[in-house]
Amino acid sequence: MPRCVNRHSHNELAIPARLRRADSGPILSRVDVRRATLDDVPWLLGELREFAAHYPLPVSLFGSDAHATALLETLIADQFLAIAERNGGRMGLIAGIVGPHPFNPDLLVASELWWWVSAVHRGSRAGYALLAAFHEWAAASGAHLATMTLAANSAVEAAALERFGYRETERAFTMALTPTDLSTGGTFDNTT
Repeated sequence: MPRCVNRHSHNELAIPARLRRADSGPILSRVDVRRATLDDVPWLLGELREFAAHYPLPVSLFGSDAHATALLETLIADQFLAIAERNGGRMGLIAGIVGPHPFNPDLLVASELWWWVSAVHRGSRAGYALLAAFHEWAAASGAHLATMTLAANSAVEAAALERFGYRETERAFTMALTPTDLSTGGTFDNTT
């Protein structure tokens, strides 16, 4: 696996003020985006459980609190994990890593891991503010490309990403290779 690259200390916020404070219009108050801290881990664990529950897989994405906590701590310290807030209330998150492309080590790619807005805050522009912060961090980290993925059941449409300059380059498909459902110990049928 390629080594991940981080060109900023975890205390350096590589997001300019114009993107950290995305004004969502006169009716809605401002959405702020900030880097996550270790104090955010309990909230992040809850949001990752929600994300995993909605992800269209026949097995659970969420393994254990210990594993997820270790991953969150690594992202906070060495890569990118940001939170959108309004009036001090957390609204959503985005996480990403930067590393060399497998075919060309000189080509750095920023890869989004999660882009999630809590259900109650969808439509609030928090998602756009998070995505803009991810782009700014990726560029400041020296990335040449940014990649995003959308779950098959995502409410976000490809057109939203295309407005940011993305274009569809591949599609991902998932197939179960074992009959065990890790979340319940039951089984599932690969044909459904």
